[in-house]
Amino acid sequence: MWASEMAKSMIKMQKYKQLMSWLTLLPVMVMLPIFLLVQGLMIFCIARIRRLVPLCGPQDREVPAKAEIELYYFHDSPCCAKVRLALEEVGLGGKVRLVHVDIGRYGKYDHLKDAHLARNPTGTVPVLVHRGTPVLDASTIVRYVEECLDGDASLVPCGAEEKRRMEAIVDECDIDLRPKSLSKFEHCWGNAIGLFGLQSVSYSHKHYGFSKNFYALMKHPNPMIPLNRILFNLFYLRIEQGSKRERNSQLQRLRSRPFSTRFG
Repeated sequence: MWASEMAKSMIKMQKYKQLMSWLTLLPVMVMLPIFLLVQGLMIFCIARIRRLVPLCGPQDREVPAKAEIELYYFHDSPCCAKVRLALEEVGLGGKVRLVHVDIGRYGKYDHLKDAHLARNPTGTVPVLVHRGTPVLDASTIVRYVEECLDGDASLVPCGAEEKRRMEAIVDECDIDLRPKSLSKFEHCWGNAIGLFGLQSVSYSHKHYGFSKNFYALMKHPNPMIPLNRILFNLFYLRIEQGSKRERNSQLQRLRSRPFSTRFG
């Protein structure tokens, strides 16, 4: 009797040890496929990025156009707004055919369609098309508007010193301030260089689901951008824009620098 009880206890103990061993391996079994999936996506993204060539200025190809001047834009993009303001300032606002391009907020992904990728292989906005020639990058487009289009006014000051300071201010915004703002607010602020821009990330994921965002990952010329958005939404990670104190401190640090040192 005593031996049979001991045998039953030993069997139960062995089953318990087997169960515990499986439970110990369970986290590894769950996390390993996720880890391999993420690694595969990273390799895919890196391979795509290595083939990505930054483009700006007038391109050496022609695309179909319905007007002499066309602007492909997204309504909430500050870079697109900058180009539209430049066109209005030189008196060409009424002569431009405006074409809205959805960059993900409403689930259309117009910027990833073949027609737009033919204008801009990087899949971004704004894109100015002048007589069939695409002009890329917002700051370069503004310079193109000033130098190549026949406007009624000039965007550039007359004096050489004023021009030099203007160039310094533009470079400061493009090289220093813009990357800092993107690194801080890229998930929700962004601009025309990314897949979504502004609050399109959470909006698109909430209303159109993971599948459409995954389509963007497979289609976008720079897949690291949608991959970051997907991971943030997939794991419910939310990074706040930053407190008012942080934003004010950044402005105070910028304003504390003398204008002459900031812009030459």
